[in-house]
Amino acid sequence: MILAGLCFSLMAALVKKLNNDFVPISQIVFFRAGVSSLILLSFMLPKGIPLLGRHPKLLLLRSLSGFTAMVLNFYALKKIPLGDAAVLQQSTPLFVLLLSVVFLKETFLKNLLFWILLSLIGILLVLRPSGEIFNLGGLAALSGAFLASVAYVSIRQLHKTDSALTMAFYFMAVASLLSLGPALWFWVQPTPLQLLQLIGAGLLGTGGQLLLTYAYKHDQ
Repeated sequence: MILAGLCFSLMAALVKKLNNDFVPISQIVFFRAGVSSLILLSFMLPKGIPLLGRHPKLLLLRSLSGFTAMVLNFYALKKIPLGDAAVLQQSTPLFVLLLSVVFLKETFLKNLLFWILLSLIGILLVLRPSGEIFNLGGLAALSGAFLASVAYVSIRQLHKTDSALTMAFYFMAVASLLSLGPALWFWVQPTPLQLLQLIGAGLLGTGGQLLLTYAYKHDQ
């Protein structure tokens, strides 16, 4: 989980740089998902690992929520400082905790309530409700964190029947297909450096996704 956080942080820095260089979000998402899809496919096909999985509806829920979270998080990185976006995106575990109690019937420890409330206060301070009530970038990051938690809770259910690679590939394949049209419509020819950054974001995202999926799969 710690290594996943490191990968995602480095990826976020690259995405922030690409946003500052006016590369469209749809194009960034497409490269992020496309690079991951190709990498995962190269691992899965030789080993005969299934691409579709046994629970397509739950895999689709995980993929759609993850894709929307990715778009919102990339948008947030464009609108607010990297540090603020990182803090808000790290609110995902709070939502995971609450959703796991409701949908997975996991035990809720009462001594966590204080820390949850304290974390929520911190989130409100980062959102800075001054003048404009809430800034749009902050709300996008928070919404992305919630949708990411839906995806992670789905992973906890899917791990009983599907491999981590299947879950990750399904997600990336859906994200690639959904972002392809907008990416082509708003396409901006990247410079060689931007192309390396786009591929780098995909590589780091793949590493983070696999590490995170394994963490949620094997955590007891």
